[in-house]
Amino acid sequence: MSVNLHRARQGLHEYCTLDGTEPSGDIARVPFHAMIAVAIGGAAGSVARYGVASIVQRHAATIFPLATFVVNVAGAFVLGVLVGRLTGDTRSIEGARLFLATGFCGGFTTFSAFSYETAVLARDSRFAVAVSYVVATLVVCVAAAALGISVAR
Repeated sequence: MSVNLHRARQGLHEYCTLDGTEPSGDIARVPFHAMIAVAIGGAAGSVARYGVASIVQRHAATIFPLATFVVNVAGAFVLGVLVGRLTGDTRSIEGARLFLATGFCGGFTTFSAFSYETAVLARDSRFAVAVSYVVATLVVCVAAAALGISVAR
């Protein structure tokens, strides 16, 4: 299957669609530089997640999915700091927000791994670990995000 990428210049922005048609409507218009910022940030976040998870797994042998937990808590904190610091409507702040918050933090944190690991724990009848993982992740990640926001102010 091939994808025909279409670019159109409008004003100062370059917009892309994946189906080869002219961009139309506000929802269809995604600035090309925004897609690149999110893609590069996401790649960096994914590599960082792999590195952090590898280190945690090497140093902590446990049934509890500690590597994903650590990554998600760290990501919640970092996102809180970024959102607290990257306020305003300037173009440079928007680029940083797309690269760091949407891209990097989106690639770094992993709700899908959290969901999968919880399902596997439940499937393997490790209900206490599964429930503690869900509760700990929700409580600690929300607290980390709040802490990040307060640190940023």
